[in-house]
Amino acid sequence: MRFSVLFRATLLVLALVSSSCASNPEVGPTALEGNSVTTPESDAAAIGSAPSQSTLGVIATDLVSSLVQLSELSPFSTTIQVNRPVSDFGHELVSALRYSGYGVQIVPDDQGLNYLNYFSSFSEEDEGTFYTFKVLVRDISISRSFIENDGAFVPSSPVRIKGVEAQRIIVNDDIYRQSIGDAEFPSGVTFVDANGRLIYHDPRVVKSTNAMKRNANDQIKTEMVLIHARANVFTKSRLTAKERRSYEPYKQVSLRFKPKSLDLGINNKSAIALLLESFDVSTDRLSITACSFGKSLIWDGTESVSLERGLRVRQELLASNISIDNTRDESCFSTKYGDELPRRTVLLTLERAVRIL
Repeated sequence: MRFSVLFRATLLVLALVSSSCASNPEVGPTALEGNSVTTPESDAAAIGSAPSQSTLGVIATDLVSSLVQLSELSPFSTTIQVNRPVSDFGHELVSALRYSGYGVQIVPDDQGLNYLNYFSSFSEEDEGTFYTFKVLVRDISISRSFIENDGAFVPSSPVRIKGVEAQRIIVNDDIYRQSIGDAEFPSGVTFVDANGRLIYHDPRVVKSTNAMKRNANDQIKTEMVLIHARANVFTKSRLTAKERRSYEPYKQVSLRFKPKSLDLGINNKSAIALLLESFDVSTDRLSITACSFGKSLIWDGTESVSLERGLRVRQELLASNISIDNTRDESCFSTKYGDELPRRTVLLTLERAVRIL
């Protein structure tokens, strides 16, 4: 029987598991809006089945992958402050943040420009037990709701983002489809302003089947989802912008990495520096080709490692004061400079504008 989750808006019983409050087990029920109450994290398991640590890791990855793609909180220019985690969800969040490239500072109190708080919530209803997970940085929050179904946690809402302008966010639901079997669930992104007013709403329904379920050895690794989200930071401006110039290749360097290494090395750094001597910010851009067209990023580890190498080159360009606006990530979806790349190689091409369109 197919299990369907409908879009829903409901007041939930709030079980606070933020890093700033979870360390205080003496907090008792406190009235909030409507029928919501705050309860200590130790009481959360009393309602329904608590998510497993692996499930919490998937949910943390889902939320952080959206956080990564927000222009206001780019992992390449943001350090997150957070209390030392005491809950499984907290540990999974911190791990996902670090893997995504954020600087992470452990602080004793609610302090820092980008202090991160996190919460979970649950409620018992006729359809089952519903959970909501939320992260908050500054006045920006990202949340998503789930329903428990035979031990699996299925999204019951799109990703909800509050406090920023609507922007392109890619939600990767394959991490859920591989484990929940036959189901339909809502996805997409909803943006609301600081007052909760709707800015943008683009929901969609994701279908999952038992044939999509994968065993533990073949499942999508959460790290791969975060790699893809980081790549989206660089590709989304290219996909949404209207190109006003025509470019042709001017110079190119081939950057070869050592086996199983993301270290650029002195020779590659010198090659990049030499290429940048010819770079003119008014007419040029830099194209990064990390892997050739092939299998899906999600199902093959080769592409994820290649994207990591491409991101390492991108970081070197950022460190050399090259703006993201002057770079173009070809990712794994272009055969612009050939059908194949030498193994462990990233092509860095200086492209020069030849005319204004």
